[in-house]
Amino acid sequence: MIKVQQQLADVQSKMQQNLSLAMDREQALNELETKSADLIHQSKYFQAKSQEVKRQARWRQIKCWLGIVLGLGLVGFLVYLLFFSN
Repeated sequence: MIKVQQQLADVQSKMQQNLSLAMDREQALNELETKSADLIHQSKYFQAKSQEVKRQARWRQIKCWLGIVLGLGLVGFLVYLLFFSN
């Protein structure tokens, strides 16, 4: 009878350890899920910001080329006025 009670106590102890480990795993999985959701949110924010920066850079490049073209056009027009208007 004492042997059976000892075995029962061992089984109860192992079950408590297993439940404790299961609860620890559940907590770790919940934390991982939270971190995963945060990373998804951050990646979407990063993607939106990078597209905005790309669009701004494209507009800067367009403005630069437009300034160059208009400047060359103005220089060409002034050369025409100076040398070919007479």
